[in-house]
Amino acid sequence: AQLSEYSISIDSADGFKILQYLSHHPGQLCSLEEVYFCGIKGLSSPPNLNEDRWEHKSLWRPALDTTISRLRKKMEWDSANPVYLITHPRRGLELTNTSS
Repeated sequence: AQLSEYSISIDSADGFKILQYLSHHPGQLCSLEEVYFCGIKGLSSPPNLNEDRWEHKSLWRPALDTTISRLRKKMEWDSANPVYLITHPRRGLELTNTSS
C-alpha cells in the first residue's frame, strides 16, 4: 500500500481488504458496517436486518476494531494522532492523504 511517499506492509488478509476498500473510496467517510460487509465480506452493500447475510455487530465489531487498531499502528507515525486512517466516532472511517 502507498501512503504519500511511504510504502507499508500489511500482514493480515482482513487488514489488506479494509485498506483496499478504503483506498477505493479516498477521503470518503465509510461506515463500519460498510467496511465490514463490503470491504471484508465482499458484499455490494451492507445487508438489511432481515437478510440471511446479516450478522449482529457483536459478532464482528471486536475483531474489526482490533484490525483497524493494528492497521493504524503500521500506517501512522503517531497512532494516537492519525493523519491517514481517521476514525469519526459513531460515523465510520476515512482514508486520507494517499497517493495512487
